[in-house]
Parts: sequence; structure tokens; C-alpha cells
Amino acid sequence: MYKAFSRKNNWGNEQHLRKIMNILWENVNSEAILSYEEFVNDINKQIPHVDDFDALETTIAQDVCICVDAALQALCNKPKTSLIEYAFEPFRLSICYQKTGYLDVGSDGEEEFEQLLIKDLRILSEFKYQDEDLLFIQKSDGVSLDDIKKTEV
Repeated sequence: MYKAFSRKNNWGNEQHLRKIMNILWENVNSEAILSYEEFVNDINKQIPHVDDFDALETTIAQDVCICVDAALQALCNKPKTSLIEYAFEPFRLSICYQKTGYLDVGSDGEEEFEQLLIKDLRILSEFKYQDEDLLFIQKSDGVSLDDIKKTEV
């Protein structure tokens, strides 16, 4: 998603994010603790500002950066579980836009919309894939970047 945003808008560099993600995957099973400060500036430089680009694409590109940052925080022993929701933001935006024509339902319809989200087949399917990924990781003696690439669809 970030790659599509970057190419369409001729802004950002997905290779910087890819490099960080590769480093993160290579360190998943490592005892070493990564330095958050070493990578956070590279992530921040890739975050587009919503005033400069199309709102939907920019929001999704921002969410990608937030997810990379959340993975980095987890490997640096600074996890914030509240960041997990950003992995689902593209689904949320897509469903909201499809149902209402807007990117946000506003505070009045939020509870009803959340109930709709948790029953949506796309969300349920993503939960299933995440469960499969977690089971794969739990059963393995160690997970390498090559292992992850083998499971990509």
C-alpha cells in the first residue's frame, strides 16, 4: 500500500521501510535488543502529511509507517498495544467509505459501525490469517525472513 502511494505521488521511499522491516524480521528471534532511536527517524521521514496528498491514500501510507514503528517498538521492548489497531485501518476506511461515502462515520454512528466491522468478512478473514501466522510462529523453533517469504501469498 505504501509502495502504491509512493509511486503515484512520487514521494517517499518504500525501500527505506522495506530495509527496516527486513532488519526487524531478521531480529525476531535474536536476544539482542534493537535501538529504537537508530530507526525511528528513518520511519518518520517516510510519513506523508495529510495536507499534501489525497486523504485516503495518505492515511493508509501513514498507517503503514505506524505499523512498522509498532513492530520496531515491540522489538525494542517498548511495545504499545494500542498501535495494533492501525493494521486494520485500511479495512476500516474501505468499509466506512463503501457504506457511507465518507472516511469517518463521526461520533454519532461509531458504536454501530464498530459492530458492523467485527462482523465483516474481510476483517474476519484477516483475523483468521493472523491466527495462522501466530500458530506458524509458535510451532517453529525460529522464524527467519526466508520462512516468512515462503508463506507470503
